[in-house]
Amino acid sequence: TVGVVFLGEHTVLRRRVGLKVLTGGVVGDGVTRERFLTEARTLASIDHPHVVRAYDAGVVWDGGEEFAFLALEWAAGGDLEQAVYD
Repeated sequence: TVGVVFLGEHTVLRRRVGLKVLTGGVVGDGVTRERFLTEARTLASIDHPHVVRAYDAGVVWDGGEEFAFLALEWAAGGDLEQAVYD
């Protein structure tokens, strides 16, 4: 798994977000990080009622470790992969 999504709260906007974060040490891999940021830019360029919006993205340092994140519009309702297989 390259990324994981958490339910979070955007500290500035004070709204629920899906927070996608690159896992493990992959953020240090320039190719993986650039793909992740390209995904964020691409998502930010889409405005469609069936696609979640991107609110924020970037790379931050916390506790001496680098994290790449993408803050997304929160879409409650469960696991999309499971819904596809049901």
